[in-house]
Amino acid sequence: SRKVIQGEVSFKQIIPNNDSKLTPVNVIFFTDVMNQVISETPLNTLLYNDSDIIDCFMYVKEFEQAAYFQYSLGEQCLELTSKEIEDNMCFPENVFEKLFVIVKSFSGAMSLFMTVGNSVWTKKCSQHILEVILQIIFDNVQIIGLGNDIFMVSGMLCYFNSFDDANMFAWAYHIDETCKWASALYQQCVVMGNLQYLRDWAECYDMDKKTLGCLEEIKGRSKKFLERWEVFYDLVESLWPFVVSMRYEEKVIVEKVRSSRHKLTFNFNVK
Repeated sequence: SRKVIQGEVSFKQIIPNNDSKLTPVNVIFFTDVMNQVISETPLNTLLYNDSDIIDCFMYVKEFEQAAYFQYSLGEQCLELTSKEIEDNMCFPENVFEKLFVIVKSFSGAMSLFMTVGNSVWTKKCSQHILEVILQIIFDNVQIIGLGNDIFMVSGMLCYFNSFDDANMFAWAYHIDETCKWASALYQQCVVMGNLQYLRDWAECYDMDKKTLGCLEEIKGRSKKFLERWEVFYDLVESLWPFVVSMRYEEKVIVEKVRSSRHKLTFNFNVK
């Protein structure tokens, strides 16, 4: 197994040519040894000889093990490439070549997971493929390697000038709450003055009180762009008059409560 993984011999030289020797015990033993050697082998060696390693698993009909192996390759490459992008001010050289290798690994794994009917891992592969393809398309924003940090993911929305691009990113990372768009809406519509962004956004989403409140909080932290805010707010009101009205009434009630100075008195003289 080690010689196959290191590319010293072909897998056909160590796999028995008689199917009768492929007993369940032999297959389990062989698979365990393969996985052990894989865990001890450098990533570059595994990538160079991945076809032979996959053939070994396929020959003994361990399709799922072959899928896990390819998924592991994709995951390791994804982690390294994400770190490389994060550590550089601009995209490093040969990054696209690495991204295509990652897509190839996850695509191969997905095909095998589909063959054995493993829908959970098929979905994981498709998610990674989508993220990497988006990274290939958008080479000025880090998309891969964001994990489950919803604050970081939501923050990345701000960097897309086009709503269609931002929405594609949001779909890939399952940003399904309207309020998570607040920072992007403020950045693009108020700071950048891109009101077409809001019009495009309105075709897919509805403004609600929570999102409008988040926008007002962001506006409250900065005294800049007040004129642009007014223009933006007027457009919001024209698109969602009922929401703006409800939000206004809500703020009026809150202000009344805050301004009231009534003190509660209790009579403890119980007879």
